[in-house]
Amino acid sequence: MPRIGMIHQPTLPPETLTDLARRAEAAGVEEVWVWEDCFKQSGLAPLIAALASTERLRVGVGILPMPLRSPALAAMEIATVERLYPGRAIFGFGHGVLDWMGQAGARVASPLTLMREYVPALRRL
Repeated sequence: MPRIGMIHQPTLPPETLTDLARRAEAAGVEEVWVWEDCFKQSGLAPLIAALASTERLRVGVGILPMPLRSPALAAMEIATVERLYPGRAIFGFGHGVLDWMGQAGARVASPLTLMREYVPALRRL
C-alpha cells in the first residue's frame, strides 16, 4: 500500500524540521525524508531531531554518502538510533556525488566496488 510522505530539503533551515515533523505526524503523514548534502547539512542530526520530536513518524535519510563513513561507524550510528527509536528510522546509503567526495578528500576509484564491499560489511556489523 502506498505511503504518504514528504521531504525536508537541506536547503531549508534545519531548525524548521522539528515543527514540520510534528505537523506532518498530526496530519497523518507517515514518513518524512531528509538527506545529507555535503558542505550544507548532516543527514543524521535532522533524522534524530525529527524522531525525537514525534512519537510515530518514520524518518528516512537518503542518502548518506558511503565514502564519508566507515561501515563500522555507520553500523554504530544505525544501532544507536534503532535503540532510541525502534523501527522508525530508514537509512539509505550511496556512493555520493563524485566531485563532492573529491572535494571532501573521500573520492573512491570505483563507486561500484565501494558499494559491493560496503553493503555486505555494514550488514555483517
